[in-house]
Amino acid sequence: MEDEKVTVFKVNVGVGLMGMTSVSTSIDENSKKTWIERHGSMVSNLIPSVIVICEDDLAKTILGMVAHEANGSYKVITAGAWDNMPTLMYGIYVYREQLKASGDNRFLEVVCVTDGDIHNDKLNKVLEKVHSGINVPEDMKQALALAKCSLHDFHLQNFKPIGGLPEYHHQLWLNDVSEEVVNDYHREKVQMLESALERAEERIRPSIEIELICLYKDMEEVNRIANASRSIPCHTMKDGKGRVDCHEFYNVLREKLSDGDTLMKYSLHHLEFSVLSIIRQYNHESWQAYISPVKDAMEKAFAHHVKMFTPDRFNLTEIGRGE
Repeated sequence: MEDEKVTVFKVNVGVGLMGMTSVSTSIDENSKKTWIERHGSMVSNLIPSVIVICEDDLAKTILGMVAHEANGSYKVITAGAWDNMPTLMYGIYVYREQLKASGDNRFLEVVCVTDGDIHNDKLNKVLEKVHSGINVPEDMKQALALAKCSLHDFHLQNFKPIGGLPEYHHQLWLNDVSEEVVNDYHREKVQMLESALERAEERIRPSIEIELICLYKDMEEVNRIANASRSIPCHTMKDGKGRVDCHEFYNVLREKLSDGDTLMKYSLHHLEFSVLSIIRQYNHESWQAYISPVKDAMEKAFAHHVKMFTPDRFNLTEIGRGE
């Protein structure tokens, strides 16, 4: 006698979107049949986010901005000091090889991002300590090599023996945003609004005036932040041993900006994001050079996710392209 079991699960309902996946199973003495029906928004397979691992909250802020620009979906998490990353990736690759051996070729891509201030010789020394012992299996050596390939750096143009090298570069790039640069960036928009104001009817003029006032206010805030940055000589920021250390740049800048009117667009509470947003907008070439290696790695990882997770599967076997 046939024993039929029906299960319906995962209902996705939203504004303008509705979908459902239903699974029904029938079992008799010598066979088992499973029917899967997908409707609406549930027809396509879920492509999971790429995991992006970084050192600290500043790097997480930067990667959040990169993720906004990049194609794909990303989850950014912090893992403390960069030398944790080789061990982390080594473990992931060992596990991944065992997963593949079991017949499952799908896995989450993990991209580890360092601040860009690590010398290759220092990286190699850390990698050598990841796995101890003289009898390292061949697949372990491969895992170590793959772990190194999964480490990606932000690009820093000046490699100096100072602390806080990323913050040092952020200050350099912010200092390049002069009042002339800001004026040139907005010149066309200002001229357009001023011309529109001259020709506008009386009832429309207030809205144009407000837009101009807001634009001038934004420009004023950018200039105020950049001027404050230029007033901070980098060599005055030092660690407890008297060595130049720019880790405190954002704290020093925040203190300088705390006097005066409240910043409206570029909040002091999120000063790191404010400064990076200014660099991205007004010093775009430096910003793109800075993030390019990491952005490329993230997009390649997500493209691999799409390739892995788009096909339909049943019991680890691909049964279609997910279309």
